[in-house]
Amino acid sequence: SPLYAILLVVFIDIVGYGPTVRKTYVNPESERMLPWLLGAGNHLFAILALQRLSILTVAYPAALGLGNLAVAITRFIRTRT
Repeated sequence: SPLYAILLVVFIDIVGYGPTVRKTYVNPESERMLPWLLGAGNHLFAILALQRLSILTVAYPAALGLGNLAVAITRFIRTRT
């Protein structure tokens, strides 16, 4: 089913962000925040450009946008402390 396929792809991509978030937590200076914020914005605009919103069309760009935002937030928090 298409729903199971998209959920599996979203899960795999979110798990794939794990090592980057961990690396950013340990060494926040190793990542620049701007590319991650731009990536999150890119996926937000991709969602806004959709003509029909459904879980199948929104799940993937939303997951990638949240993953990018997670890296950017981790970088921001770790450099502030």
